[in-house]
Amino acid sequence: MSEYRVLVVDDEPLVRESILDSLPLGYSGIEAVDGLDALEKMQLLRPDVILTDYNMPRMDGSEFIRCLYENHVDIPVVMLTGRGTRSLHVDTWVRGVFEYLEKPFEPEALSRILNSALRSKVSLQAESEFRNLTAAAGAHLNITLDKKLCEKIKLLATSEGLSVSSYIERTLREKLEKG
Repeated sequence: MSEYRVLVVDDEPLVRESILDSLPLGYSGIEAVDGLDALEKMQLLRPDVILTDYNMPRMDGSEFIRCLYENHVDIPVVMLTGRGTRSLHVDTWVRGVFEYLEKPFEPEALSRILNSALRSKVSLQAESEFRNLTAAAGAHLNITLDKKLCEKIKLLATSEGLSVSSYIERTLREKLEKG
């Protein structure tokens, strides 16, 4: 069983250790002391989920997220903070943060949020792959695939027990064979 990697970004060693100890079965953790450290570590590895504190020296969580999304990184981010204010909560959502979690938190809450973040990531990746495949198929067939047609393709693929990519590949192959 492969483990999901969680990048834990917090300037407090005891907090990082506590979070790493609270990770559910199937998750492994990587530590970073602030946003700059996290960006450096992400050059070597790609985590599945990021848990980041808001208040940190050198580069805080808000700046870290801005840098992260400038590079089009599609990793769900959970913002952690010891003091939750409404403006902070709004700021994290505006920046594209997946979830907001106030410290201290229960391990069950962490587990629930990590699982939800992974489902979201898989869903976003599948949707992106689907858009890319349907765009490529549409370009090949000289047609524009609108949303209704995309939904029909999904339905047809599912009804035949195929993935969307397999269905499109088969359909294109049949189209080419017919001339």
